[in-house]
Amino acid sequence: MLNPGAKNWLNKYLDLAESGAFSVGRKVCNGNAASECIHASAFSTGLVFGYPARFLFYHDDDAKWTLDERLKVLLFEHMLLDHLVYHDTDTLDRDMFVQDLIEFYSGYHSISVLNVFRFFVKESSTIKLEQIFTRRVQIRKVYSQKFWVNYLCNSLVFLDVLAFRDFLKKGNTLAYNYTEYADGVLRTIILASQIDGSVDVQEKTIFDVFLASALIDDEQRAHYINLLREDMSRTEGLDRIDDAQPLLYRLYLLDIAVLTIFSDLQALDVEMDFLERLRIHLHLEEDHLDQSIALIQAFVIQHNHKVTFLQENSAYEKLFSSFSARWVKILGRNKDKLVEELSESKELIALVKKSLTQELSEEEKTKVSDQFKDIIKSMPALAIFMLPGGALLLPIILKIIPTLLPSAFRDND
Repeated sequence: MLNPGAKNWLNKYLDLAESGAFSVGRKVCNGNAASECIHASAFSTGLVFGYPARFLFYHDDDAKWTLDERLKVLLFEHMLLDHLVYHDTDTLDRDMFVQDLIEFYSGYHSISVLNVFRFFVKESSTIKLEQIFTRRVQIRKVYSQKFWVNYLCNSLVFLDVLAFRDFLKKGNTLAYNYTEYADGVLRTIILASQIDGSVDVQEKTIFDVFLASALIDDEQRAHYINLLREDMSRTEGLDRIDDAQPLLYRLYLLDIAVLTIFSDLQALDVEMDFLERLRIHLHLEEDHLDQSIALIQAFVIQHNHKVTFLQENSAYEKLFSSFSARWVKILGRNKDKLVEELSESKELIALVKKSLTQELSEEEKTKVSDQFKDIIKSMPALAIFMLPGGALLLPIILKIIPTLLPSAFRDND
């Protein structure tokens, strides 16, 4: 059994993977493009939030693991997915992967207290990586009872995954991109917080957590604190947010803006207008914004029992209603195509109708999921359902679909 709190856990994980104890590979992508796969996978596992909701590959008992231990294993798995997707393979080259991680984090020791020990202890590459992952998931203590803080460790840990992709493509280490990446995230949070004329408690909390997560010095921290106190929207605005970065990073910035604005469960017109302007500035599609809002809300809905202020039914119902409305909008854009594809799948329609009156068998549930995923392969806006965690949205879709599809889906409602 894997114990990420013990020394040599990384080698143990790789041993288990190679022995077939669990499967690692690109199958979690279900044939989707690299950026789309990594982005959606990070949503489904919670890494984009800095919260380990589920693992990509590992599926054994983790009941005794701490939050930090879960997060560092999840970060490791996402780095592994990065590596497999980039090399377009399902075969793990253990030595190459470990060496790539060591090189990627090569500049990390220079800004870590771990640097002290390098002169006294000769460590293996995997032990060095274990120490680095332990440090990467930690966060400066933020004292708050607010919702986003209750389950976040290092909120910026997803930047490691983004930067690792750049390393695989161009050879740039974490130190090369990190400051610029973190700057874009913090500026996006500040702008999203200020856009309605005031920074409320939830927005300030999110800023504090992400600032505490950032691997920057005290002078830089003071700079961002001053920006939040000033009105950055009047002095700098979107022009200071780099729109020429890779797609994955631009999607992440939009996600962060959505997270900030919806931290109080609602968005004012001026805030929605800001999100639209940010989307355009980042050269993203309209569906990207709709999906970002819906997926963030879906994550909160799934994990509401861990979210203090969502435990009130009124707040939960409000968020669920908004989430459903967002997916109705996305489905509506694809209605004609969806109807056409579904009309050709008689078995799927029969199973959905059956599910309205009786419980489906596990085999039938798998057929519904697989056939639905096959259908939406032709609709990029709905491709999220093909990725890890996509099944979370299927029950909600089955509730929404009757309002969009022919009477075959409304029989026995």
